[in-house]
Amino acid sequence: MQQNVDCTYRLYDYGRPRELHLDAGLAVSETAPRPDARDGKVAASDNRMLVDGPHFRLLHLSGADAAALLPQHSADFTFTPLSQGCAIDGEPVALGECVATDRADSIVLAPGARALLSWPA
Repeated sequence: MQQNVDCTYRLYDYGRPRELHLDAGLAVSETAPRPDARDGKVAASDNRMLVDGPHFRLLHLSGADAAALLPQHSADFTFTPLSQGCAIDGEPVALGECVATDRADSIVLAPGARALLSWPA
């Protein structure tokens, strides 16, 4: 249970001449990492939705099997290759490039190729 407390420990004050409370602040701090259920690694071979939020979607694409997950509707898509072997409409998209397109169904990935696809929700 969390309880509200009317107390402030000032650890930094941007050059203002006010008292800092370093010892008291560190005494009540939790300095260990806090695991989050959303943290994790994406295997290079996984095709999966990474973000399906209220503002945008982010899809991790891997290999030729990714075609089944590509949206078939028109939207403002951003396609970002994570490896060689990515193309849109038959045109290769190099690693380090990012392409805006209104259709995602023309994306083709070679076996082992990886990319990200994002669009507004």
